[in-house]
Amino acid sequence: MEADAAADMCDVMSWVLGALAEAPCVVLAAVEGPALGGGAELLTACDHIYAGPKAQIGFVHARLGVSPGWGGGARLLRRVGRRRTLWWLTESRAVGAQDAVQHGMFDEVVPEGAALKLARSHAARLASLPREAVRAAVTLAHGNIEQERDLFLSLWGGPAHRVALDRSRVGR
Repeated sequence: MEADAAADMCDVMSWVLGALAEAPCVVLAAVEGPALGGGAELLTACDHIYAGPKAQIGFVHARLGVSPGWGGGARLLRRVGRRRTLWWLTESRAVGAQDAVQHGMFDEVVPEGAALKLARSHAARLASLPREAVRAAVTLAHGNIEQERDLFLSLWGGPAHRVALDRSRVGR
């Protein structure tokens, strides 16, 4: 409850979640239970969230007399827009997996116990793609659209591009 300890926690968690959100890769999450308060903020740093039917998410901060403090409020705003951010923050309650999909927080509800398996399957698909192309996609998705032309030109004619073209010629 001390201000200095709260400031230290806020600084560390803001840095951790910021680094996760800006990682040069696709960040996947699997949720099978409740993600409340800080857990909900953690999920805002993820690109795709797969949830089991018992998963819940709640920005319950207001009910606790606080607000998000680890960057989750700003990331929530970017993810779902102003109107839905205000809803999430002022409802201050947990919602189930299906509602979280409808509200733009979870990507997909999967059978119980399958969220991690689906996230791993997605990770395997991503790993099969040329790393530099995935990094370019992540850069663009992070809002660095001004780099789009330079990223394209850096990949055009490169090793992964040539391999892909050779594969497509063989497949004809």
